[in-house]
Amino acid sequence: MIKTIKELEKYLSEKLNAFDIDQELVANFSNIENVDIQFNQLIALKNHESFGEISHSIIKNLNELEIIEKCELTQQGFININLSDKFFHLNISNNKEELLNKLKNQSGKIVLDYGGANIGKSLHVGHLRTLTIGRSLKNIYRMSGYDVISDIHFGDWGMPIGLILALIEEKNIDINTLTSSDLEIIYPEAALLAKENESFKEKAQEYSKKLNENNKDAVKQWKVVYELSTENLISFLNKINFEFDLYKGESDVVELIPGLINSLKENDLVKLDQGALVANNNDNPPSIIVKSDGSYIYLTTDLATVLDREEKISPDKYIYIVDQRQHQHFDQLFKLVKLFSLSEAEFQHVGFGTINDKNGKPLKTRDGGNYKLEDLYKDINNLLKSKNSDENLTILSQSVLTYSDLVNSRLKNYNFDIEKFTNINGKSAVYIQYSNVRAKKLISQFDGKLKLDEILSVHKNILIELIKLEYYFGLALKNNEPHHLAEYMYKLCQEFNTFYNSEKIFSENKNINQISNDLFLVSCFIQHIEIISECLGIQLVEEM
Repeated sequence: MIKTIKELEKYLSEKLNAFDIDQELVANFSNIENVDIQFNQLIALKNHESFGEISHSIIKNLNELEIIEKCELTQQGFININLSDKFFHLNISNNKEELLNKLKNQSGKIVLDYGGANIGKSLHVGHLRTLTIGRSLKNIYRMSGYDVISDIHFGDWGMPIGLILALIEEKNIDINTLTSSDLEIIYPEAALLAKENESFKEKAQEYSKKLNENNKDAVKQWKVVYELSTENLISFLNKINFEFDLYKGESDVVELIPGLINSLKENDLVKLDQGALVANNNDNPPSIIVKSDGSYIYLTTDLATVLDREEKISPDKYIYIVDQRQHQHFDQLFKLVKLFSLSEAEFQHVGFGTINDKNGKPLKTRDGGNYKLEDLYKDINNLLKSKNSDENLTILSQSVLTYSDLVNSRLKNYNFDIEKFTNINGKSAVYIQYSNVRAKKLISQFDGKLKLDEILSVHKNILIELIKLEYYFGLALKNNEPHHLAEYMYKLCQEFNTFYNSEKIFSENKNINQISNDLFLVSCFIQHIEIISECLGIQLVEEM
């Protein structure tokens, strides 16, 4: 018996194969009134000599299925289908485990590299996208069945650290008295000074070189900066609900670099070019592995990181969630991994656009500086404070940060409007949270058994939305685009609220069976929202 849309797709594709046509039929949810799903692939066969026979056979087979109430072939070649009550009874569920099992059909091991905080700087608004997209993809991949390892990959080596240590020396600062607030001032000042003062720049380069050479004093100073900064970063990340499986950085692989370079030299995979060591692949410009002054660059430590992960994790796939402006770096990295035979895994860069203010300009503070992520979190918290209890503020603020980012396509820039994203009536986390709380309150008012007995016309829109979970989950997984699920979440809430307002569930005119029937759909809505929330990395509040 055909029960699901996927089974229906497979069934119809097999019917086409009987005509020696290798064409996969895929269902699309319809925007046409009174049409639930469509198949449009027959359009490509309209000129086939047997089109009449093929279309007649397809429609005949469809009309014989219990899950189809009505179907027709349009003049344009579309197959329009209305799904039967039988279909909804078979496919609508308020059993979370059952719903999750439908999503779990993948296997393999994946490393997700995201976060990428530089230990010399505070997390700013620009870090939000790598964090939210990365965490969401981690959850989606895990829910689909993959073994996922997330690594923040700290920027904790090289020139940025050299700049910090050089300024500490320049200003004769007692490194043991440093605070995380001091570091936030030191790095920008050092970076600016290096642009203006060549001798200071050379001092910073010398510190970077000393670190590569494992100089005892330089490493001791580095450890102070590292421990102070990472402790502060991890504490804040935990506060806004971001956790990683690994908190590794460039420093964890520098000891592998000399051996890697020797191996590359022995296999004639690198050569000297004006004092620098470059890949022997005739690229223009050449891929620099070690600079002429002996210092390493991001490409060096990224290659060593692959070597380290191959030895300790051996993943089937690497996914780097980093700003799309870094695509050239990753193109170069992936080519070199292949050239140097470091891994046979699949490598993918998942890029994303920038966050702007509500006028479309880069999101900055009032004085033009980088908008710290912690300050954005506080601003959201303060805006929500007047209308929500302190008990819920933390979760609501976290969900606003997350949903506001993920509801936008990762491929596009978007404008961050705090007032819009905290509005209870808009496409916002607050609206999502309120809808879920409303639904749970309805369930709490009923102590009978929930059962779907009767499907009425008023149910149709919410029923159609409820069967789309697998579809949107698949889109998000296939394209590494969580916004499909975030958009779906909003549409589902809209349909629930329309259903709630029109149906008047506890009306005096309804008997216990009718109430049970309606609340069964409400319970389905709650389970769907919980699953999508887990995918997106959103915690749900219990009351508002």
